[in-house]
Amino acid sequence: MSMPKLSLRGVKKSFGPLEVCKNISIDIQPSELICLIGGSGSGKSTLLRCINLLDPIDDGEILLDGVDISLPGYDPNPVRRKIGMVFQSFNLFPHMTVLENIKLAPMKVKGMSSAEITSQAQELLERFGLSDKADVYPDRLSGGQQQRAAIVRALAMEPEIMLLDEVTSALDPELVGEVLDVIRQLKTQGMTLMLATHEMSFAREVADRVCFLDDGKLLEIAPPEKMFTAPEHARTRQFLQRVLHRERLQ
Repeated sequence: MSMPKLSLRGVKKSFGPLEVCKNISIDIQPSELICLIGGSGSGKSTLLRCINLLDPIDDGEILLDGVDISLPGYDPNPVRRKIGMVFQSFNLFPHMTVLENIKLAPMKVKGMSSAEITSQAQELLERFGLSDKADVYPDRLSGGQQQRAAIVRALAMEPEIMLLDEVTSALDPELVGEVLDVIRQLKTQGMTLMLATHEMSFAREVADRVCFLDDGKLLEIAPPEKMFTAPEHARTRQFLQRVLHRERLQ
């Protein structure tokens, strides 16, 4: 097996007395799609923020291509060029058009020319069905279009890994599918992906492995078929029974 693209080794993170990530370890292979599932407050979002170096860890290691990026004083900017992150709340700049939002980071961080990134951005917008929205402001877009634009903005930095934090949870149910289609497309293209999600049917369909987090602990890691049909941990079974029952009622 090749060197893991990303490795977490005993990662711990606390906010004051609250321990949010408790000794989490996992290896993620290139082009693998990992789904993080678990209830609110289980540590999924914090774990993604730690990987992107938005929140410094308290103990453990985060290795990117074998290099420990979690060392104190490590420059986060080169890491964030390789690890893109998309948030639940879109975080598009409201005073900029879609195209301007996409161009900002490549010009500021990578020093790309406006013409160079405009061409690349237009190709990405076309690929994800937003070619007619380049000059539109975010408040004129649907939630699904805003989230797709946020994904395109992250892709414009040409990351090697994408972290997606509950990217469908703020959307109307009818808009969820168009964002999930984008994630399917990224997986098909070989992107390494880690996403926190409440979409159990989607996790079962596309994930290479599913990780169940509970109270800051990584309780179980398994291929989706095993996770959803024969989970080993009692707490995993309890969580899935409740969530899948609720999905059937909707």
